[in-house]
Amino acid sequence: PGDLDLRLGVNGYLNRLDNAFVLNERDAPATPEEEVIRENRGTTTVVGAEIEASLAAKTWSVRAGWTVEDARNEERDEDFDRNRLFRTPNLYGYLEGLVKVGGFQLQTGIDFTGPMLVPRLDENADPLEVIDSPWFAAWDLNISYAALVVDALVIEPFIGARNILDSRQGAPN
Repeated sequence: PGDLDLRLGVNGYLNRLDNAFVLNERDAPATPEEEVIRENRGTTTVVGAEIEASLAAKTWSVRAGWTVEDARNEERDEDFDRNRLFRTPNLYGYLEGLVKVGGFQLQTGIDFTGPMLVPRLDENADPLEVIDSPWFAAWDLNISYAALVVDALVIEPFIGARNILDSRQGAPN
């Protein structure tokens, strides 16, 4: 309607990776050497869907997206007896906003990451357990100023901060 630009996208995907490889560490704690072996693990399948939307006007915009996916190996992990990919969330998304005032532009965004399986090893690097990591969100913010230098040349310095909440994948409380 009028000066607004509305966009919506929906996407589904299915990826099959034949002979996907993993790196398996073989360590003998009594020696300084550590051996890493590249092994094939059959077929990995990733299936998912994503939706994205944006609404923009001349001086502002909002964008959001959400993804749901499932990623599995055909063969189970030999250490933890799981076939779901480790450190791969089933749910993740983002929300971004932008406001322009004169030559200034304020931009912010939050990335959301859902729980994922995290393998934990003991002090001898032997398999200990698999935990579900908690949700986390990373928030970024920056401000810039666009200045016309000559006829068609614009310079736009900016300053910003990334991951303001200092969020990261971690162990559950």
